[in-house]
Amino acid sequence: MSDSNLLFISWSGNTSHKVALVLRNWIPKLLQEVEPFVSSEDIGKGNIWNRDIFEHFHTSKYSIVCVTKYNQNSKWLNFEAGALSKYENNGRLCPFLFRVTTAELSGPLSHFQTVSEQDTEEIKKMLVAIRDSFGLVKPNDQLLDELIIKFYDDLIGDLKSIVEIPYEDLSDRSAESKDDNTLFISSPMAGFKDAEKLRLNSDFIDDVYTTIAEHYNFDYVICPAKGISSSDSFNDKEVAIVSDLRKLQRVEFFLCFYPEPLISSVLVEIGYSLSKGKKCVIIVKNREHLPFILQEADKRVNNFKIYVIDKWEGLVQFFLRKKDSIFKFERI
Repeated sequence: MSDSNLLFISWSGNTSHKVALVLRNWIPKLLQEVEPFVSSEDIGKGNIWNRDIFEHFHTSKYSIVCVTKYNQNSKWLNFEAGALSKYENNGRLCPFLFRVTTAELSGPLSHFQTVSEQDTEEIKKMLVAIRDSFGLVKPNDQLLDELIIKFYDDLIGDLKSIVEIPYEDLSDRSAESKDDNTLFISSPMAGFKDAEKLRLNSDFIDDVYTTIAEHYNFDYVICPAKGISSSDSFNDKEVAIVSDLRKLQRVEFFLCFYPEPLISSVLVEIGYSLSKGKKCVIIVKNREHLPFILQEADKRVNNFKIYVIDKWEGLVQFFLRKKDSIFKFERI
């Protein structure tokens, strides 16, 4: 990939990533000399991902930031936007809005000139700006109009096919590029039929999350259940499990709370984590609440622990006491 015509496309989160891939494939149909860069696709195997990204911060002359309703406050996205907009060689930065309006933007990204997926005139202006930033002669304005008419339906069709994941965890994207020292915290949510039990469980999980974030040394912690205190906050079940399993692929440690024998997606996540060799810690009130095959798994399976804690009011103190040992594993 030549740095001279490199177009940096920034993303954060699954939905934004899909938008970035659509633009990566679509823009060269109109501007053939432009080489889009999307980190997930264009960093060579074995390369140091963050070094490559920082180098491209310097060399890209135009950058697109893929913004959704749910990722606009992503720390990573705003960091990249700031880095891309401040280097001398970067003349332009453009937030590309996907299913979000300018009026809905808040924070730093709202200060940039945006482009909407639904506005052909704005898209043309973006393409002209890219062309001019790279000093390209072709296509001229008339030909560019013809190309937009020819290929615009392809863009809209690909964007419409994207399934949006609301409220996805959008902490620093670096965790998607490295597995070591990262933790996924799982707990039943939709499995609770009693609203008060859900609320109490949510309080326990939030307290544990805060304790781990403040007292443990993980690089990255994912907790989809954090802040979910009522059924009004639930995601679509199918979308949620797909999103959670995608995140589970990237972590090293898996912590699951299973307070009672519920039919819950956490059972899927336990099975998935076991099959992928994650380092698993399961917290239960009663070992027999687990499926039979798991009840003695900690005695037979490497990297698998079960702790029985009957009173969850003491969870925070338990995690403080076990800070130096709970995520240490020895082979059986």
